[in-house]
Amino acid sequence: AATAYGRSDLAGRLQTAHDRLIEPDVNVVVIGEFKQGKSSFVNGLLNSQICPVDDDIATAVPTTVRYGPERRAFSLVASPGASETTDALPAIERREIEFAAISEHATEQRRTVHPELDVRSVDIELDRRLLESGLVIVDTPGVGGLGSAHATAALGALSVADAAIFLSDASQEYTRTEMAFLEQALDMCPHVTCVLTKTDFYPAWRKVLELNEGHLGAAGYDLNVVPISSSLRIEAMKRNDKQLNADSG
Repeated sequence: AATAYGRSDLAGRLQTAHDRLIEPDVNVVVIGEFKQGKSSFVNGLLNSQICPVDDDIATAVPTTVRYGPERRAFSLVASPGASETTDALPAIERREIEFAAISEHATEQRRTVHPELDVRSVDIELDRRLLESGLVIVDTPGVGGLGSAHATAALGALSVADAAIFLSDASQEYTRTEMAFLEQALDMCPHVTCVLTKTDFYPAWRKVLELNEGHLGAAGYDLNVVPISSSLRIEAMKRNDKQLNADSG
């Protein structure tokens, strides 16, 4: 009916809603600024060092983690000559890569290690009970400002998300840029949970948590902020320590 009455925009939205209803996967996108602990959060959640974590190298393309009976990784590469500015969608080739090579494809390293490849995303399959029912977690590049290419990549991932996790570390309260990006994210995906990371590293995290909750309330957002420490979570898994795991958030 939408198509018959010339509402192609509405027909597209209906088709997307239909596809989500019949698709068993639940896509949860992890978003936030650079170096806020997104990759460490995903690793801690899944108890596996899969997403590259480095003090100097940041995630450059969306990295999707889904269930698979065995550990496998794939690099999704656009056909040579594909341009970001063209209207035509480039052909995407899904190439299997070694697990040890994930960082070379998912982070800024790809520009020096594989300059000939136009890597659009990385897809990881992992045998984890948390993922077995269809949960798919997407680690995104740091936003780096609303107009940046990385922000565009994060928003692109949000466009197909069922829910989002907005990460900011405990070094400081939400910035104006973060609040602006959060507003844009909520327009695209109303199911958002805020996470405050690195509580093990910053002693004043409770004050930052209070300030962040104040910013959210002032903006009219009824959102939870969950304080967590990925480092404590990973250590708890190593020790099989239930109390330490609870302390990690």
